[in-house]
Amino acid sequence: MLIVTFEALLAGFGLFFYYVAFDYHMNESINYRMVFYIFDILTLAELVMVFLVVPVFTAGAISMERERQTLDVLISTGVSPFKLIVEKLLSTVALVAIMGYASLPILAIVYSVGGVGIDQIIGVVLLMIAAAILFGSIGIFFSTICNTTMVAIVSTYVTMILIFLTTLIVGNINAIAESFRNRYGIAGTLFSIMTYAPKGAGAYLLLLNPIYIVVKFFGGDTAKEMFKEIRDAGGMFSNIEEHWVLISGSLLMLISFILLVISAKKIRK
Repeated sequence: MLIVTFEALLAGFGLFFYYVAFDYHMNESINYRMVFYIFDILTLAELVMVFLVVPVFTAGAISMERERQTLDVLISTGVSPFKLIVEKLLSTVALVAIMGYASLPILAIVYSVGGVGIDQIIGVVLLMIAAAILFGSIGIFFSTICNTTMVAIVSTYVTMILIFLTTLIVGNINAIAESFRNRYGIAGTLFSIMTYAPKGAGAYLLLLNPIYIVVKFFGGDTAKEMFKEIRDAGGMFSNIEEHWVLISGSLLMLISFILLVISAKKIRK
């Protein structure tokens, strides 16, 4: 039912925006540049679904076993805590992979119109799997340290939102301060001084923000403008920006692995 619901929503989004893009009576012309926006919207819709679904499954992976008093039984089977944690995570990642695979026919419609390559379509599925690993590891971590499933789910969502917002604000603090200084005169200058961050230091926190991986993956004018503002305000090594997806993705996967190791140690105790 989850996969059917996901596919129905995704298809609904796609058909609606196709109708808007290619309805001659509405637009008086057919704008093929809308294909790129449709692809971006469908990808964002898939990632939002991953954001909403994964914590529900992983945040209760251990806490629910504890509530049912079956955790000790699982551990007594001889399965190592780390293997137990990884298998709990992989069960959710497998579901997300199926959702991504099932969405390929919808994304293939964009490919048939042109402008989107097969590598980009495959990249969307890989982004979904990477997001599932990241969000899932956070959910499992809170599942091991929280006593109830509900507390674990809420803690997971709050933590993910704080990560998005904190890295976004701190990473762009120099750009924000520069904007205030230019707009509000003395008051803006004082704000700029108070929020001064060493050149480039704040920008590197954006490596922890998955949103910028998605933006860099899409490319286009939006990515160029966003990263240009970061370079101008805070400074950044060009080679890091060039390999942003690889560096940021590797860093987030390392954090996911650390969270899984900590979770396994919590179970062992």
